[in-house]
Amino acid sequence: MVWVCPTPEATFDVDGLLGDLAADFTVYGFDNFHHYETRVLQRQINWKLAVDTFLESYHIGVLHHDTIGPLYYSNRGTFDGFGRNLRWALPRRTIGELRGVPEDQWDLIGQTIVVYLLFPNTVLVMVQDHLQMWHIFPAGNGVDEARMYVSLYTPEPALTESARRHWNNNFDLLMATVENQDFPVSEGIQRGFYSGAQENIVFGRNEPALQHYHEALKSALAPAVGC
Repeated sequence: MVWVCPTPEATFDVDGLLGDLAADFTVYGFDNFHHYETRVLQRQINWKLAVDTFLESYHIGVLHHDTIGPLYYSNRGTFDGFGRNLRWALPRRTIGELRGVPEDQWDLIGQTIVVYLLFPNTVLVMVQDHLQMWHIFPAGNGVDEARMYVSLYTPEPALTESARRHWNNNFDLLMATVENQDFPVSEGIQRGFYSGAQENIVFGRNEPALQHYHEALKSALAPAVGC
């Protein structure tokens, strides 16, 4: 990851910006991962709506019923905020197997998807043994188009045909899920915004990651005191 400060001569604290997430990232050993491939997507949605896609799970059982839906619970998870960043974990349906395993032997990463949001537009998704990273930006001439750079990082370099086939299949499943299911629905939501039928969107009690993200956006965009 490259950190940039647009103010000349200014300094900043990366650990402070991460809000204590540096400890998580150190345990994963991301510095030893290998970049496999980056793909670029562009859809007719506001960039924040693309981020929202990753921050709740209720849609998974219905929208993704024939892709990742059978693998994960869609009505439970755990959320923690880290400053303006966040961590959200979604359990696999096999997580109950841990009941028969001593707690000091639990492999939590193998039984979950762990989503990190680095405010405001970077999403990291830890899926068992590999990392997906999304950089999401406004695109086009309005507020209704987003460009997404999607990268796959693997724990070992893909040096064999079988390894490349394995990671291609993983990437293709990800693309099929978002391109054929998530983003068409998101584009419909975007069209609904322009209809004027709704002035506000209210997130429910059980959508804390979405609440946290949009409260952070409001805080970041608020005028400075005294201005």
